[in-house]
Amino acid sequence: MDLHSQIIDEAGLDNALSEGQDALPLFRNAVKQANETLGELFRQGQPVKALVELRARLIDDLLIRAWRLKI
Repeated sequence: MDLHSQIIDEAGLDNALSEGQDALPLFRNAVKQANETLGELFRQGQPVKALVELRARLIDDLLIRAWRLKI
């Protein structure tokens, strides 16, 4: 399992969005869970550069979804 899939469940998020669930709480929850996982990965000794890149990718992914939903 790659690190990105550890910080976000893209399929679950996309399913929830396609079911019409409110996007903002879903995005907030995704960021909160990702931050918790990133903190744990940091404590496990993952390189900070990789964690910063993961967080940037997460935000990019969420922004792309928000753009598609025209939020």
